[in-house]
Amino acid sequence: MEFEEEYNEEYGFDVPYPIFNDQVKALSGKEVIVTGYIIPLEVGDDHELLVLSKYPESTCFFCGMAGPETVIDILPNRKIKNRELNIQGKMTFKGKLKLNRDNLDHMNYMLIDAEIVK
Repeated sequence: MEFEEEYNEEYGFDVPYPIFNDQVKALSGKEVIVTGYIIPLEVGDDHELLVLSKYPESTCFFCGMAGPETVIDILPNRKIKNRELNIQGKMTFKGKLKLNRDNLDHMNYMLIDAEIVK
């Protein structure tokens, strides 16, 4: 993934915004399946937002040296309980891919109406 720096009025500094290639744009709005490692963000038993990483937590975008192209927001179609999550291994989700360029509260990739694939 490539990025272009643009000044963000809200934050008051330059922010790297993604440039999505044509191959990725072709998947936007389509149902896709992704597999990776859960990075817990919320405390509690009900999760309305998860982050899935290509790499385990120790080497992911947040804790390691991986780039933002290696993580995706998982926005499930229902609240997901802790007992449904495999924090130690990989999980697979399916949902509609959304490309996010402007909302800095979310990752560049988002999986909308996601569900766990057993």
